[in-house]
Amino acid sequence: MSDSRHETFEVGGRPRIEVSLPSGDMVLLPGEPGTVEVDVEGRNAEDLEIEQRGGRIFLRTPDRLGSRWASFDVTVRTPVGADLEVRAASADVDV
Repeated sequence: MSDSRHETFEVGGRPRIEVSLPSGDMVLLPGEPGTVEVDVEGRNAEDLEIEQRGGRIFLRTPDRLGSRWASFDVTVRTPVGADLEVRAASADVDV
């Protein structure tokens, strides 16, 4: 069974997306100016930590999850020109 989650953030300028996933799929798509949208699917999708700090959006698996075994499918829609940093043990990333 898969859970899903949707988050929307208002950003200015050139946002930075920082992702740390143990495994799964990450897709970055062009979105509307000033808005970052994050869709997550996977078991325990609600447990993925997603937060905004200024112009940065962070997505990461909390240590308590036994993150080594967690897998998420993440789609991020962001303004063109956003910075992206991805750390993953085993994930496919499409930009």
